[in-house]
Amino acid sequence: MLKANANDNWSYYNNEIMVNVEAPIHLSMLFAPFFAKKEGAAIVNVTSGLAFTPLAIAPVYSATKSALHSFTMSLILDEQKVLPMVAPF
Repeated sequence: MLKANANDNWSYYNNEIMVNVEAPIHLSMLFAPFFAKKEGAAIVNVTSGLAFTPLAIAPVYSATKSALHSFTMSLILDEQKVLPMVAPF
């Protein structure tokens, strides 16, 4: 069960979502057309092993990494020049 108090901590979690999900997705969408025209250029999105095995004490962080991994894999399926990098944690 998520024991965090969203009323008191929402700005912290919202910031975590913005940094780990919104910013990389926004930047990827902005730069993808530019990189598509450049040979050898690619976007590298760094996710985490927690995208695959969530950590109970970090549910929002784990969810953000899973979301970014899913977005990155979708771009790869769309034949965009994107490289997924998965850090151990």
